[in-house]
Amino acid sequence: MIDVAAWLFYAHVLAQKELSLTTAITESYPVIGIFFAFKFNKEKISGWQIFGAALALSGVLGIILIS
Repeated sequence: MIDVAAWLFYAHVLAQKELSLTTAITESYPVIGIFFAFKFNKEKISGWQIFGAALALSGVLGIILIS
């Protein structure tokens, strides 16, 4: 049920915003996974994971600022 709601919200956003912007934001989901793993599972995050998350977020911010 949550999956269906997520797809409906995704379709709604695609109708409102540019595909390139929406895709860039939604494809940064590994960053959210890293955050939740750190916050809720108390997992240790390596330097490479932090670097990758920062790189992904800076890419999304770059696309947002260009658009």
